[in-house]
Amino acid sequence: MTAVKLTFSPCDHPLDGRLLEVVPGRYDWIHLDLSETVAEATVWLHYRDAVDPEFLRSQPGTSIARIGVPRRGELLAVELPVLPGVRLVGTALT
Repeated sequence: MTAVKLTFSPCDHPLDGRLLEVVPGRYDWIHLDLSETVAEATVWLHYRDAVDPEFLRSQPGTSIARIGVPRRGELLAVELPVLPGVRLVGTALT
């Protein structure tokens, strides 16, 4: 299996419960580059026709979190969790 190199779009947002709009589309994964490791938190994926909860967890030994996007509907936004002191510094959608 070949590793995929992710290209993160830089940003700087606190994890304060805000709604982060994405380019509408169908995705398999949302990758977040965070300012620190996160054990687990809930995010809400906003689709054109539904809103679903999913888990945000940092990958072992990194501050990169990967969120699965199981619904095949068009994703419009991600509602970030409230985690004081943690910042979102980059995103990648695949």
